[in-house]
Amino acid sequence: MAGCFWNAIHVGPGNQNFTINGGAGITVASGVYASFLEFRNAFMTAAQGAGGIAALRSSISSTGHFTIDRNGGANWTLEWTDINLAYLLGFTANLGGGAQTFTAPRRIGASLYMEHGGGPTTATIGEHDPMPGLVHVTQTEALSGVRRTTTSGVRRKRATFALQFLDNTARFVSPSGAVATTYANAAAAAYDIGLTQYEHAKLRWWDKTNVAAQGWADGRRIRYFSSTGAAGDGYAVYALTAAAWAFTGTPYTDWTADAEACQDFPGVKASGKLTTKYHLTVPVSEYFD
Repeated sequence: MAGCFWNAIHVGPGNQNFTINGGAGITVASGVYASFLEFRNAFMTAAQGAGGIAALRSSISSTGHFTIDRNGGANWTLEWTDINLAYLLGFTANLGGGAQTFTAPRRIGASLYMEHGGGPTTATIGEHDPMPGLVHVTQTEALSGVRRTTTSGVRRKRATFALQFLDNTARFVSPSGAVATTYANAAAAAYDIGLTQYEHAKLRWWDKTNVAAQGWADGRRIRYFSSTGAAGDGYAVYALTAAAWAFTGTPYTDWTADAEACQDFPGVKASGKLTTKYHLTVPVSEYFD
C-alpha cells in the first residue's frame, strides 16, 4: 500500500466539544497532539468516560476514513457542539438515526493518505533519501579570502517528499455505509473542501488557517509512514477497538517543512498532457522535540 502523512493536531475552544445521547457536554482535552493517534485516544477517552459508553470502539481505514461504534447494546447518538471537531474526524453531521456504527463519509483532516480510492491515477511518493546536515552554519569571509565557518555541531537529516500525480478530476469515494454527506453529493454540504486528492492535500493537509483542517503550514510536525500496513499492526491503519491505539515499534519518521513550503503551497501541474494532475515537492528537515 502507499504511504500516508499525519500532522500534529491542535485542540482547544472551537474543536473539542460534543455530547452523547443528548447528555451533558463532553470536552476533548485541550493540547497539541503529536498525530491523529494521540488525538483519537483523547477523543475516545472523553467519549467512553464522560460520555458514559465504555464499550465505544473506533477504527481507521487505509484511505483515512474513521469509524466509531458501540459494539452492541442500545442505539446511540452523538451531537457535535463544535462542528469543526466533526470535520476533523471526517463527519459532516450529527450521528444518529437508530444505528450502532457510524463511518465518516470524508477522510480525516490533518492527514494525507496516498490511497485514492476512486480516481483514475494512483498517486505515488518519489524516492527520497534522507541525508545528514548541520542544524546551524554561519560563515564569514575576510578581505584576504579567508573564510571562518561556525557550526552548531548538531546534525539532523534533510529530505524531500516528492508526491506525484495527485488527481484533481475525480472526487474521492466514501466508504460503503458511510453516514451523512458523501463526496458524490457534496455540493449540497456546508463543508465542501478536500473533495479531490489534490484539493485534500491543499486544504486539509497543508492549510493551517482552517481549524477543521489542521495543516502543517505553520511548521508543525509531519509524521510520515512509508506504508499504511495492515489494520491493527501499529501503522496508520487500526481495526475497531475500544483500547487506546499504540504504535508497534516506530513505523514512522517525523519532519517539519521548510519555510518556503510553509509560505507557498508547493503544488505544480504535471508536465505534458496531465494538466489535471499535480506534483508536490516538499523539502523537509528532521523534527527535533
